[in-house]
Amino acid sequence: NEEHSVADEDTIEYAIKLLLSCQIAWSISSRNEPKVTWMLDKFGSDVRLSKNDEFYPGTAERVCLINGTVKQIISTLEWICNVKMEEKLMK
Repeated sequence: NEEHSVADEDTIEYAIKLLLSCQIAWSISSRNEPKVTWMLDKFGSDVRLSKNDEFYPGTAERVCLINGTVKQIISTLEWICNVKMEEKLMK
């Protein structure tokens, strides 16, 4: 049922884990706090980052966990992708 799936987008919460470069992670939170509270206010998503010196094994990338509804996660990912695009343009 299409109505049911649209309603689920606004109520069911999901989690997505991704790896971010240190530059993007720094753009998200420059205070080395695991919970990024400003993103909760802006997008409604609960975003948590690994600490500055904690990298995914075998990489130089930090772990980012995003919890929220589909719409909240998409909004957060769009913002992160825009930061990445700006980073590329600056080079």
